[in-house]
Amino acid sequence: MIRKPFFCATVIQITVLNLRNFFFLGTFDSWAASITTDKEQLSWFTNAFGINSTLWRSSSSCNRTFVGDALKQRYRNVCTSEDVVALKALSVTSGLVSILSVLFSALVCIPGLKIQYFSLTLFAIFRTAIYSNLSIAIATYYPLKHFGTLLEIAMLVANAISFVRYPLLSLVLRSFGGNFTQVRDK
Repeated sequence: MIRKPFFCATVIQITVLNLRNFFFLGTFDSWAASITTDKEQLSWFTNAFGINSTLWRSSSSCNRTFVGDALKQRYRNVCTSEDVVALKALSVTSGLVSILSVLFSALVCIPGLKIQYFSLTLFAIFRTAIYSNLSIAIATYYPLKHFGTLLEIAMLVANAISFVRYPLLSLVLRSFGGNFTQVRDK
């Protein structure tokens, strides 16, 4: 009964956040260059981004542990239905992923190299949490035999919507000088 709306909401969330990821990655070079003009600092910053992303991707299974153990145990004390327990746990993680995305988007607008190292960590965390949260939602609510099909449907929708990415990214790169963080007066 609660499966279809929750799956649709999860697909919408991954679509929006996946588009946010593509926008950031598409303008990473111009954004990083706007933070510092020192080539050595820029090199360190770019290397830190790659290392940070790799480390957080390798720890993406922690999200499953967080949902599976900690949150479900907390809600089992309050709810009797296992479906309601799973829905509440997944809703909390979906909310946290969205909050991380908004926090990251706000932090990249603050100039300063030191704070941007922290924003890269947030980006890596929310990027891995998006995809693990989708997998957890499908595995929790649907039989295992449908996992691959539903995951592909969700990714197909998310990537089909990302066709909008190219025209929007082109607009930003050409009209706004590659910078999402400011609106210029003409």
